[in-house]
Amino acid sequence: MPPGSGPVSLIVRTSNRAPRRSSLHGTVTDADGAQLAAVRVALQLGADTYTVKTAVDGSFSLQDLPRGEAELRITDDGIEPVAQTVRLDRPEVEVSVRVTRRAIGTQLRGLVRSFAGTPLPAKVRVLSARSSVTADNDGRFVLE
Repeated sequence: MPPGSGPVSLIVRTSNRAPRRSSLHGTVTDADGAQLAAVRVALQLGADTYTVKTAVDGSFSLQDLPRGEAELRITDDGIEPVAQTVRLDRPEVEVSVRVTRRAIGTQLRGLVRSFAGTPLPAKVRVLSARSSVTADNDGRFVLE
């Protein structure tokens, strides 16, 4: 028989095992349940670190991760840092992380004067902070 005119045997072996990868999805909220946007999420998996910022709704997603045990860290200027262990042992892993907001110290100082420039005693109120203070006879006040 000339080449190419006879029967051909082809053996194909397939595997139904999917690659061992995971995706991590989650939400970051504060103690009141408010979703936190733009918070840094870092996942330390072995020598590799995967980072992302939370979306407007507090959600985050990291795709195509190797499986294994990892440390999830949530950090931001306005919150206490959080670290927790996450097991990436399934194709899709969901987490919900609750954080504590840091108390941010603020101070408002000022001087109340008339249009002519003379100091005035006055009551100063900051509505959003629900605070008030009375300026002294020199018009000075400090609100903490």
